[in-house]
Amino acid sequence: MAKFSLLSTLLLVLGATAYPNPRRGGNGNGNSTTPVSPEPAAAALPVVAFNEQFSDSSLSNWIKDTGYSYPGGPPNWGTGEVQEYSTSSEFLSASSGRLLIRPKKGSDGVWRSARIETQQKFTPQAGKTFRVEARLRLGSASASRQAGIWPAFWMLGGAYRGNYQNWPAVGEVDIMESINGRSEAFNVVHCSTCNEPNGIGTSSSMSRGTWHVLRFEIKRNSNTSKWQTETLTWYLDGRVTFRLTGAQIGSQSWPALAYSDRFVLLNVAVGGSFPNAVFGGATPTSNTITNGVGTEMEVDYVKVGHVEDGILW
Repeated sequence: MAKFSLLSTLLLVLGATAYPNPRRGGNGNGNSTTPVSPEPAAAALPVVAFNEQFSDSSLSNWIKDTGYSYPGGPPNWGTGEVQEYSTSSEFLSASSGRLLIRPKKGSDGVWRSARIETQQKFTPQAGKTFRVEARLRLGSASASRQAGIWPAFWMLGGAYRGNYQNWPAVGEVDIMESINGRSEAFNVVHCSTCNEPNGIGTSSSMSRGTWHVLRFEIKRNSNTSKWQTETLTWYLDGRVTFRLTGAQIGSQSWPALAYSDRFVLLNVAVGGSFPNAVFGGATPTSNTITNGVGTEMEVDYVKVGHVEDGILW
């Protein structure tokens, strides 16, 4: 653990995250070596503002993922996670305007949790600032009792649906992920040229057991020939924690990260390559909480739209 503390310090200074394996899905075949134009192939469709307050217990705006993979996708969601995703209210519920995802280990020895993704896909528009925001709280159990617990708020490129083998070329943005009960949030991107399978990112301090507003913005220029100065920016409670420019990513992968449509995901995984590497061994452990109390993720709202439209903000 001491070794990783030093690594985390270096990440904050250097702005790069060293991951041992991909964050999600795909077999790496999505890596293309042919540069593409940063110009979108066609005019993007307008984004309809999305404002999820979790007042609908059926979660009709969301797809509820199940099992250990997408149909035909890589096993264990491509990251070695051990949990089975379920739609049961024991692991996933929405009531009183709040989403709750709670990972548990059953009497049968199987870990189960939940993962949802928006039915809708969202497309950032040229000349606007595209924003995705959520208010959430992570379980406050001690780190010694949360080995392998892996909550995340993130996005995948829309082209991943129905293919499931084109990661990381479709682009992935991890707005927030946290592991092993650490008071730390990771901000990461994955793409064809993003130092895969590690990705590009950083981490910052984030307390547990308290509510936080996580925000991600894509600032696009009206003139897309100036794509090099466009930005991806992460915020924690209004404070900038990470920023990347088109110039840093390059023309091959910038369209996937900044122009293409994408969907939003919320989940709590258990085990996998990332928490294992940080822990220094297999997770979860015999000391990991099995009833979900203190390891849950609660979400107050999720909003998606353009700042200039003034609908949500």
